[in-house]
Amino acid sequence: REQWLMTAQVGGASLFPGHGDSDAAFGGDHDKVALRRRMRLMRKALPYEQRAVYARAIANHIARRHLLRPGQRVGVYLAHGAEVSLDPLIRYALQIGCRLYAPRLTNVRRGVMRFHSLHLTGPLSRNRFGIAEPLVNTPFIAAQDLDVVFTPLLAVDRTGRRLGSGAGYYDRLFARRRWVREWRKPRLIGVAYSFQCIDALAADPWDVPLDELVTEASLLRFSAGSRPS
Repeated sequence: REQWLMTAQVGGASLFPGHGDSDAAFGGDHDKVALRRRMRLMRKALPYEQRAVYARAIANHIARRHLLRPGQRVGVYLAHGAEVSLDPLIRYALQIGCRLYAPRLTNVRRGVMRFHSLHLTGPLSRNRFGIAEPLVNTPFIAAQDLDVVFTPLLAVDRTGRRLGSGAGYYDRLFARRRWVREWRKPRLIGVAYSFQCIDALAADPWDVPLDELVTEASLLRFSAGSRPS
């Protein structure tokens, strides 16, 4: 029987709170605004040195599980503010021969982005939010042609539902996955600190759930059976 979640253990306790934990359940839009604010403050409060330790631990989980393979087309994000840094993961992916792509915002008003080829030795630009991104003239790739995508988030629940910044860029780009069952690419892996795991988030019709989640504590896999239809 397929497990809906491979539970990570930290000091003997699950990353996710138990059902009925009122502090861990967030429903409406107002709750989500408060949750985003809370998680941003918690990330910012984490000392820089600790963030660096956690970033290396996350890359080690990916390496030990052999989730990346040479030649794969891998989407990564370029961390902004106190987001989990992917620098160690990016170095590992390049070392084993992955081809990397990073988001570039193409229409901020409509919340549209696409993934452009990432070359760390080349120049980067910054968008209106101050986030680094590939230059406009770099090659880009269709969403369905990516093999793996690592996504930032502010919170994630036990079904793999992800709470982002609220602009909806990732949900729009990968919306096809909600209604074309045979299209399972790319594999969506959320990246977070373990304190960003909560019991439940309210479902929105445009949500695109994660396949996996990696934190400094462990790597978790969500089954299709745990997700809303």
